[in-house]
Amino acid sequence: MQIMKSNKAQFEYDIHALVKAFYPEWELKVLTPDSVIKDRKIREMEPVMELSFGDTKVELKVRSSLHNYVWEHTDQVDPAEYKNAFKRFLYTSLQEETGISLPWGNLTGIRPTKIAMTMLEQGKAETKIPDYENVAKQAISGISQLESLAPVKELSHLVACVMQEGRVLELQKLQSNQDYQKYIEETKDTFTKQLELYIEKYGDRNIEELKLESKTFRTDPILLIRHLLSCVEHASNIQASARDRTYVPSKKLTGLSAFFAKRAALGISNREKSRLHRSRLYGMMRTLVLQIGSNLQTQGRIAHREDIFWLDCEEIEQAAKDSSVDLETIIARRKEDYQGYSALPAYSRLVFSGKIFDKHPQKATTQHFHHKNGIYFGTACSQGNVKGEVLLVTKPSLSLDTQDKILVTKMTDPGWVFLIASAKGIVAEKGSLLSHTAIISRELGRPSIVGIPHITEILKDGDIVEVDGDTGTLTILSSTTR
Repeated sequence: MQIMKSNKAQFEYDIHALVKAFYPEWELKVLTPDSVIKDRKIREMEPVMELSFGDTKVELKVRSSLHNYVWEHTDQVDPAEYKNAFKRFLYTSLQEETGISLPWGNLTGIRPTKIAMTMLEQGKAETKIPDYENVAKQAISGISQLESLAPVKELSHLVACVMQEGRVLELQKLQSNQDYQKYIEETKDTFTKQLELYIEKYGDRNIEELKLESKTFRTDPILLIRHLLSCVEHASNIQASARDRTYVPSKKLTGLSAFFAKRAALGISNREKSRLHRSRLYGMMRTLVLQIGSNLQTQGRIAHREDIFWLDCEEIEQAAKDSSVDLETIIARRKEDYQGYSALPAYSRLVFSGKIFDKHPQKATTQHFHHKNGIYFGTACSQGNVKGEVLLVTKPSLSLDTQDKILVTKMTDPGWVFLIASAKGIVAEKGSLLSHTAIISRELGRPSIVGIPHITEILKDGDIVEVDGDTGTLTILSSTTR
């Protein structure tokens, strides 16, 4: 047991993480004056390092070294920056003391989940564990009460109610938002209250939820009814997806890897909570913008309230001040432009040198990518091996029948949880072990691979492929006519 003393409890985790990164073999304990130590042996051990904090000075003493490291600061140091400044000092001191060079970007604490996952993936302390990568992935799976899965779990309860109470026929009669509202008003029972509560809690979670123009269960509740009926047809699948999963790693992580696995799992859990709250914030903004659209429609200035999304904020503000602004002409021109933009490939970035050129797409062409061997490699994110029919998803929608299909797409967003729940597996061009594709597919038990460039241009609907979520390999078994 290595003891390190500090008289600043608020930095305990930062100290622990930084020192462990430079000394992964240590079983480290950071002690502060507030620490309660009952073990006499620990209490009597001489610390290998000691940090002392003063009003204007921090001093690091290393027992095995002749050096003392001192960082002096003044009252001008921004309190918000104090923590990062302290970590920079400790990082530099440890680098000088050990002679080890570690990337500062992995240790800053700005993105703790990614940092923990990066250190976990390195697996320096677990080189003796066979199949370490899969063991590490198992260690961050099966997160209890993951917020992103809550909409699927609650949806499975609604599906059960529809089946048990024989409500399929009455729901099939609903064809519009107006029908839904009338149904809610006239059928005031436990089930309709559950519907309304679901929309209240998860009505903003939907496909492409970070686009204000996207329709959601809150803006268009008839979408929830249609999705419910679709789920009833495949009830066993959606209910299986909603079950909690407990992953028991084939090998147990220890030491540094166990520490970072725990931090990564906690970070994933917290990040998924923030993503759901983010969708609610977008939902609030969407409601406000649609109300402005309704007002402009009532005034006869736009044809449909949803046309408001073709305007930018400055144009909306100007329209409020000047009733002579021709909004319909602006909207018509923009719709025409966007029809052309749809012909452009989805570039990951555009780099301009000097003046930005005219991006109007009258002469747009599409790139093509060819491959002949039929085997493609990416990042394995969720274990399992499945064979199935490709469903190429370029325009995600809840109306898509993803049942037993292998979804192939460029990227996903949190609302894809509804599509992945009924699919066999998923492959995405973009992503990482911490992307939403990876997290949700692991929790739903669906094999997944990310990071295969141009795969949406290679595969077509109806292709039969094999997805190996253990190795990150996608194999084309048979192809439709190209």
